[in-house]
Order: sequence, then structure tokens, then C-alpha cells
Amino acid sequence: MKILVPVEQESDAKLIIDFVANYRWPPQTKIKIFHAIDPAHHSADEREIQVQAFLMRLQKKLQSLIRAAEVTQMILCDWPVHGIMQVVAAWKADMIVMGYGRRGYDPGSVSKSVASQAACSVVIIRPPTHAAAVTGEEDLEPVFMG
Repeated sequence: MKILVPVEQESDAKLIIDFVANYRWPPQTKIKIFHAIDPAHHSADEREIQVQAFLMRLQKKLQSLIRAAEVTQMILCDWPVHGIMQVVAAWKADMIVMGYGRRGYDPGSVSKSVASQAACSVVIIRPPTHAAAVTGEEDLEPVFMG
């Protein structure tokens, strides 16, 4: 099974990694941690170096928690939704596990777009504070789509 794990920011990454680490994956699962550097905000090598260090920390943590899985990482300079869809198609991912996204202008727009366009299953991990604000509940299960 091939699992794509797009990550954007450290706070959401912890929730996503916790979910992936605690899920019972079949033997020989491959997990690819992915980040798309928005071309509009790509400031040469400095941003890529920061993202690479961030992904390396996540990769090491996840590999130590799921020893039977092969964990890799990938960075692409692309728009987030387009980059995710490109990797899903090229790598033939079976599932995407991602966070709900930014809390800015249109919260969750990337995850909503990915869920509506993906040919594979999508799990969206929502932060408890956001889920509580929407439903009044403190702990929600992940949202499964696909």
C-alpha cells in the first residue's frame, strides 16, 4: 500500500504523524511525506532547505515508529493541490493522509480540493480546536473520504 502524506506546517504535522503512526498498515506499506513549495512564495534555496530539514525530522520520527514501513520524503515547487495530484498519479498512491490546512482566508481549501479530485481515498486530520469550534465536541475522529 502506498500512502502519501502531504504536510504544510509543524502544528498539523504532529497530528498527521500521530495518526499515521498509530494506524495498522499492511506489511510492506510505503509512506511518502510530501511538501509543495508554493511557486509564488518560493525564495530560492533558503525555503527549500528549511522544508527539507522539517521533512527529514518527520521522516525519522515516522520511520522510528513504523519500522516495517518504508518512509521517504519529497519536495516539489508547485501549487499545493496540483503538486499533490501529480504525485498521487505518478506514484499511484492508494491513500492520502493530510491535515485540514491553514486557518487563513479559505481554511481547508486544499484538503477539500484534494478530496474532490483524488482517485484514491483521502483521510483529513482536523485539529481538535477546529473540530470543537465546528461541532462543539472536543475529540473527533478523522474525516474519511473516498
